[in-house]
This record gives sequence, structure tokens and C-alpha cells, in this order.
Amino acid sequence: RKFNISLDWYASVFQCMHETGSAPLPNCNPSKHVSFQGGEWRNTLTKTTPAVFHFNGGGKAHHLRMEGQLPYMSGSASKEENDRMYARK
Repeated sequence: RKFNISLDWYASVFQCMHETGSAPLPNCNPSKHVSFQGGEWRNTLTKTTPAVFHFNGGGKAHHLRMEGQLPYMSGSASKEENDRMYARK
């Protein structure tokens, strides 16, 4: 049985937060290349918006910095924005 799967080389779905040092992204540094833009996390090197972040190895150091930038942590989100972000249907 064959499956049509491939590796997520450019962090389209899954972003590893540990700095990479091998091809095809020899210089991917999450502290420089992952930023909160327009209400979502964006990898500016690969131009993607990953849905899942894995804080492995040295990536654990980025967790609190990233969490602190979220609207609910910084106090910049209104009640309506918080309700929308965490709505469950």
C-alpha cells in the first residue's frame, strides 16, 4: 500500500522550535524567524503559518517569550477578541 506523504521541509504545518543547522533550512533560527503577525505565528524565512509548534531541545527557551506576545497575555485583547479566539462550537 502506498501513501502520498512527504516531509514538511518548510514548516507549513509543523514548526520545530529548535534551531536547525542542516539543509534545506541551514539558518532557521526560531527566535529571529518566527513572529506574531496579524493574529498568527508566521515563519518569515519560509513564508508559512504553521499550526503546530514543538518546543523541543533548545526550543523550550522560546516558549515563554512567544506566550508573552499573545494578546490575552499582553492585555491587548478585548473581551470580544478573547471570546472569538477561544470560542468552542
